[in-house]
Amino acid sequence: MNGWRGASPTARLLLVAVLLTGLTTFMFLPLLAIELTAQGIPAGRTGFLVGLLAFSSQAFSLLSGLLVDRLGPRRVMAAGFLLRIAGYVLLGLGGAGRPAPLVAGIVAVGVGGSMLGLSTKTLLVSQEGSDPRTMLALRSTFVNIGVVVGPALGALVYPLGFRYILAACVLSHLVLGIGLVSGRTAAAVPGRTALMPWVGFLTLPTSRGRPDTTFS
Repeated sequence: MNGWRGASPTARLLLVAVLLTGLTTFMFLPLLAIELTAQGIPAGRTGFLVGLLAFSSQAFSLLSGLLVDRLGPRRVMAAGFLLRIAGYVLLGLGGAGRPAPLVAGIVAVGVGGSMLGLSTKTLLVSQEGSDPRTMLALRSTFVNIGVVVGPALGALVYPLGFRYILAACVLSHLVLGIGLVSGRTAAAVPGRTALMPWVGFLTLPTSRGRPDTTFS
């Protein structure tokens, strides 16, 4: 955990965002096909929708790099959070008799995930004084925790209803999006941390004593 202790507060918050969004995403993904089938959607159409989610994420990654280069990672990250929140809401509104919200929601979740993945990775490796390889290794570790733990959490919540899982996805992305995107504004006010008060524990002095770097 030396990499965590040596990371800037912003890097720590980014890593927490990777962990929490990973947990809720993998609560949602393994159960998507089950939920669509339970809603009465034919197996072929269910397979198309699940494939569309993967296609939207992978195909848009070709443009994500260009957007990060042109607009900056902070703006792309904000757009990614907004798209994912909108996508989860649309999925909650969709169903067997309402295919349009389902398709739009799946595309929004996929594209938003692509934008979030590259923008957070770019911000992590650009942190002042941090070893990019260490940041990427920590990110992979936190993603893998989400891959392992997320489905188990999803299995526990699913009996309550799939919309509870979607609500957890919306809440996590909303809170983290506000905390990360508003960090730059808070950093401009003297005497205030660049992070939200609810993550104050992340601003404990780092082992190297270097200042935090805000989003570009």
